Amino acid sequence: MPKFTFGNALYEIPLPKPHRLKHWFPLQITECVTSVVVECPAFDEYGYGEDYNSAVKDLGESIVGFWESLKHLKKRRRNMGESMRRIFDLMEEQIRGE
Repeated sequence: MPKFTFGNALYEIPLPKPHRLKHWFPLQITECVTSVVVECPAFDEYGYGEDYNSAVKDLGESIVGFWESLKHLKKRRRNMGESMRRIFDLMEEQIRGE
């Protein structure tokens, strides 16, 4: 039976270098027998792994990949729906790259 962990705690999300987030975000963590899923509702993304560390690393890679895809869409002047634009604006505000 899965164990669900929900709450208002903020967690650091490691991103692939050279990217980093300005702030910590609330995460929803679901632990199953052999895996962990870490969801970040603010970015509408999730990560998956054998343990918390691998799941949160996967989440960071997913966030950066999604952000890069949205930047590419914007660069090509493609329209984004309202929810995508909201997430993109949050990513632009929160993700720092060197």
